[in-house]
Amino acid sequence: MVHWHCLPDTVESVWQPLLSKAGLPYRKYHATRHTYATWLLSDGADLRCVQQQLGHATVAQTADTYGHLQPDRHESAAAGLDRYLI
Repeated sequence: MVHWHCLPDTVESVWQPLLSKAGLPYRKYHATRHTYATWLLSDGADLRCVQQQLGHATVAQTADTYGHLQPDRHESAAAGLDRYLI
């Protein structure tokens, strides 16, 4: 398992020139991990799937970090129940 916060500085030294060459603004390599998780969750990915993709030890860790990105989940869950009740 890769611990992203432990990546050597050499990753950043390669990452920044790649961004520059692509004409993209400065962005820490680690920030792409958060972007990836945000995109997965915004697209409706299961929290356990995201946990496994990120290598978090528990779903709780993933939920604590990214749970705020799913505020509409309550509405979606309630709307799903309507199929059974109406």
